[in-house]
Amino acid sequence: MIDQMEIRNRLERFLTAAEKWDPNGYAEFFSIDAVKVDPNGSDPVKGRDAIVTRYRDKRMAKLSSWEIQRDDIFVAGQGAALRWTVHLEDKQGEKASYEGIDTFAFNNAGECCEMITFPRKI
Repeated sequence: MIDQMEIRNRLERFLTAAEKWDPNGYAEFFSIDAVKVDPNGSDPVKGRDAIVTRYRDKRMAKLSSWEIQRDDIFVAGQGAALRWTVHLEDKQGEKASYEGIDTFAFNNAGECCEMITFPRKI
């Protein structure tokens, strides 16, 4: 079983990789068969490779910058929840902010096997 401090450390490395446009660091967070869900209408993304492809297509290709503010992290057992605020700018100079909560489930190897995102524009 992965300990709670390791979950926190893995989350921090994942968020830093996401902010720094590091697809390899981003990929290391997920298990090979991970599922990423955004309940706002898109289909679940299944598998590490597909999750990284979506990150490249939806984030890296469209945004010039983003900052993930870590508002709070809750860790219990093999799971975690992150309350966050994101400030972003797209490649056309448009700025936006979102807030939300992500939930994470981890396998015994410490890899994220499920991530569910609950965002809203502010």
